[in-house]
Amino acid sequence: MPARLRELSSAADPRTRTFQARYVLEGALADAPFGATVTIALAANGDAHGVVIPVGAVHDAGGGAGVWTVAEQPTRVRWRPVEVGRIDDDQMGIKSGLAVGDRVVSLGAHLLHDGQEVRLAEGTVER
Repeated sequence: MPARLRELSSAADPRTRTFQARYVLEGALADAPFGATVTIALAANGDAHGVVIPVGAVHDAGGGAGVWTVAEQPTRVRWRPVEVGRIDDDQMGIKSGLAVGDRVVSLGAHLLHDGQEVRLAEGTVER
């Protein structure tokens, strides 16, 4: 049965190294009682995602997953919806909504608003 990712914790549990995720059930399971516990199996499609970002960069305040991108000049943030793909320990593949080279905010997404001016930290990220 299909399900849509609604919320994903920004950090893994240090003991279990797992992320808490909440899904909205669709199809026949959509009528499951509120608060019911169900077991789901995630199908891996095997596709390689061109954009991989830190899990903490993806934010969902109830309207769907997205990231804050940073424009060049002036340095302001813009909200961009994304489609989440594969999730690893601390990284997430993005199926659509971002291009390689886009700058994203990786921490503090819950503190930002569209058009807010930000200051960039110096340095690069290595994988």
